[in-house]
Amino acid sequence: MAAGRRGRKGCGFRLLPAWLRLQCKLRRGLSAVIGVQAVQIFHGTARPDHRATHPVMVTNARFTAHAEAAAARCGIALADGLALRAWATFGRPFELA
Repeated sequence: MAAGRRGRKGCGFRLLPAWLRLQCKLRRGLSAVIGVQAVQIFHGTARPDHRATHPVMVTNARFTAHAEAAAARCGIALADGLALRAWATFGRPFELA
């Protein structure tokens, strides 16, 4: 995993012939959320700069409704804290659109 500018973290995986690009967002506190601006920034770099065919944003928190709508429009899959806990606890696979 590599750290980008301003502490952004992400990694890429080549799954022939596709590229999976992960953007990870760590948030602390029960009221922490990921907003639409984070999704828009990721959208602006995932495909043109990182050649992602499957951009995925992951967080231990939750996404706002506006962030979820923007991700759906941009073709970005989201995995929130609930999905991470279900995977870690029960081995439930992510259902990424």
